[in-house]
Amino acid sequence: EEEAMSVTVAGKFFDMEALTVLSGRSMDKPIAKPNFDTRDGMVKIYKEPVPGEKYLVYADPSMGKDDPSHIVVANAFTLEEQANYHGKRHAGEVGVVFDELVRYYNNADNSYEDNAMAGQAFRESVERIGTPNQMTRRQPDGKFVAGKKGYYMTNPLKRAMLGNLAKVIIQKNLVIHDLKTLDEFQLMIM
Repeated sequence: EEEAMSVTVAGKFFDMEALTVLSGRSMDKPIAKPNFDTRDGMVKIYKEPVPGEKYLVYADPSMGKDDPSHIVVANAFTLEEQANYHGKRHAGEVGVVFDELVRYYNNADNSYEDNAMAGQAFRESVERIGTPNQMTRRQPDGKFVAGKKGYYMTNPLKRAMLGNLAKVIIQKNLVIHDLKTLDEFQLMIM
């Protein structure tokens, strides 16, 4: 029954062989006592920031009820995951954690999903705090939207972003330390 109901490798969105290679690079053990408030383990620091290095931070906020919020920090040049946040907290509270991670990682360039109530609450939080280096919103065609921050996630934009991620995965050019993320990638189907 399990085999009959399972999706074949051909139906998977991401290349399974590449994900296996990426899994082998994962350390999945965050730093035990980082110099950062881990919010009872919701924040995992895999690598401390290095002075002079450039980092990127992206958030997918939620209202903290059914869907968890997620933040990822990556090295801008190697795309290696440095840290992440995963938890069910209100988007405004997640905005505070986001701001702290941005500042901790050398005032990293950053952006976030700006959809629905969660996006609005998150945006209001980071605007009130004055999070530095928020990137200007881009349309799916790559054009900038003056005066707007964050991404309004549409189906075409999501397809484009996932397509770009699939290319990077198949090239095996990134390091994801969180095995749960890699497990989720293995579950995605076309």
